[in-house]
Amino acid sequence: MKFLYFSDTHIRSTTPRHRLDDFKESLYEAFVEIRNIGIENDVDFYIHGGDLVDRPDVPIFTIRQFAKVMQSFEKPIFFVPGNHDIFGYNVNSLNRTAIALLHDFSLITIMRDNSPICFTLKDTSVALHSASFSRDLDTDIGRGAYIVNKKLADFDIMIAHGMLLAKKFELINHTLVDEIKHTKADLTLSGHYHTGFELINYEGKLFYNPGSIARLEASEIELTRRPKVIVVELNKGENINIKDVYLRSAKKGEDILDRNSIIEEKIANERFEYEKEKIKSIQFEKMLNFDDILRELEKNEAIEDNVKAKAIELLDEVQNNPDE
Repeated sequence: MKFLYFSDTHIRSTTPRHRLDDFKESLYEAFVEIRNIGIENDVDFYIHGGDLVDRPDVPIFTIRQFAKVMQSFEKPIFFVPGNHDIFGYNVNSLNRTAIALLHDFSLITIMRDNSPICFTLKDTSVALHSASFSRDLDTDIGRGAYIVNKKLADFDIMIAHGMLLAKKFELINHTLVDEIKHTKADLTLSGHYHTGFELINYEGKLFYNPGSIARLEASEIELTRRPKVIVVELNKGENINIKDVYLRSAKKGEDILDRNSIIEEKIANERFEYEKEKIKSIQFEKMLNFDDILRELEKNEAIEDNVKAKAIELLDEVQNNPDE
């Protein structure tokens, strides 16, 4: 049994401001190539890891264009909803989106988190589990959604659209592979984090995010990253075989990404880190009340005025609404 996995295509009508090419045309070429890779490798089905579209109300004329190429895939496409596919991070809003239309016309099969899809092909059984995006997925409340608690087939595969990472990441909620390595899934594939991470093998259990098909932002990483899909082969009684296939249609980052934006982002990030360290240097824990904190902020000349103003505004809000 073979399948092809890809994720985060972000179908949209317009070109992101950091792209120099025609994004929709480039993405269409990628879909055609992905179909062809599937045919060349004789895959039995495709899996999309979420964020098929960039917004749930993508214009009809755009979704029609991509629906036609998806129709030519010929084999089933299983799909787990991402945050860009739904309204307000609510997976129950799917029935109001372009995704529902694709499902109704059998171009994709939407995976339901509490109902694994189980089937057998060529004497090999597989159970496809899913964890759709939610606000709680990468918190203590919802992290259990990544876990497969009971094996149902020769190969149990979890498809998750969440911030699953190999290393810690500051400022945002995320889940480390180490936190879910007790899962009974033989393979856990994730989307959402566009950069992806390398294949991890923990006692025979595999964890992988090959990265996004779409490159929406101009960054040093996206400048060199090559979009790819993976072809996964499953043979009963054997180890899982995963093959990376880089997209030939994906142009070099230096040809499609605005270098000026990359420089601006780098300067902005450095400035942010500088301001963050300055604020962290203030010993708030030694202050007795909000007035002390405000005075310390106001007299600190190293912090820019607009940063001071925002900090004071937030402190004042907390002081006036202590129960919120």
